[in-house]
Amino acid sequence: GPVAPRVFVHGQKGVGKTATLASVVASARKSGHIVMYFSDGDHMSKNGFYIEPNAKRPGIFDLPILSGQACQQLLDCHKADLEEFSISRETLEVYFTADQVNRLSGLTGEEMKLVEVLELAIEKTAVAPMCYAAAVDALMKQEKKPFLIVSDDFNSFFQP
Repeated sequence: GPVAPRVFVHGQKGVGKTATLASVVASARKSGHIVMYFSDGDHMSKNGFYIEPNAKRPGIFDLPILSGQACQQLLDCHKADLEEFSISRETLEVYFTADQVNRLSGLTGEEMKLVEVLELAIEKTAVAPMCYAAAVDALMKQEKKPFLIVSDDFNSFFQP
């Protein structure tokens, strides 16, 4: 599929990269974008040690606690914007096992409300990574509102 555009902000320490990203996030939100903002990549790298093998996708590992936090942040910042979105059963089946999909109480027919998926991630840490992945997938594919992911301190993921 098509590759989403990417922008990397780089420069020496103290030149204003974080302030620039915060301004981009604020401006995008004010302009109606849905923004997933990871303001502290260092937090993610230090707290991403709790991983579990993914039950559906061999060789993939989940970050349940961080996934739940990301879903919480989306709800805190954009719940009203997200009310109009749903996630298809087909998308849910990519990330959840068949048994997990069948147990989703919010699944009505062929879709589930995006807000309900995000709330499930907060309620049940074990399925937070699947909820996070399905939500990001659905937001990347929808065309109603622009979706932006911003991560600060990206280099912290590559420190020894």
